[in-house]
Amino acid sequence: MPLQPKQKMTIEQLSMIFSYDATTGSVFWKIKPKQTKVKPGDVAGSVKANGYVRIQYKGELLSAHRVAWALYYGAWPAMFLDHKNRDRSDNRIENLRECTHAENMRNRPKANSNKTGFKGVCEESGRFRACIAINNKKVRLGSFRSPEDASLAYQRAAKQLHKEFASF
Repeated sequence: MPLQPKQKMTIEQLSMIFSYDATTGSVFWKIKPKQTKVKPGDVAGSVKANGYVRIQYKGELLSAHRVAWALYYGAWPAMFLDHKNRDRSDNRIENLRECTHAENMRNRPKANSNKTGFKGVCEESGRFRACIAINNKKVRLGSFRSPEDASLAYQRAAKQLHKEFASF
């Protein structure tokens, strides 16, 4: 399983440069980086087009959610981090959890290409098929008359198989 990239910065260095408010999820500058307009106490980083907050320091691009985790727990996360509510800019510690890549993928919204409006449901010959991924394989859950019925089948399977990472 591929892990997140190893950070160059140590926790000690990180804690000299940044502070973290676990209730708001914000990371703050403790220092004034050279050749920038930021000052100590300013919020570090900005929300990028993909929704994640990124912080740049001395040529290193840091993910704010990983910085938050490291400052709160005193160690870089060993695995991926999942935003429980799917809001990539919400870095409150209660919204972050370590996970595998597969678990992280389970907590995704329905695909943009989905035409039925329900995750795990597609239309096939006038009926609605429910499918779920198990160990990287697509498993059919049945064919239904309505997308709502197919979605219920998907939701039941997701709750059972994906547990706390199930999303619909």
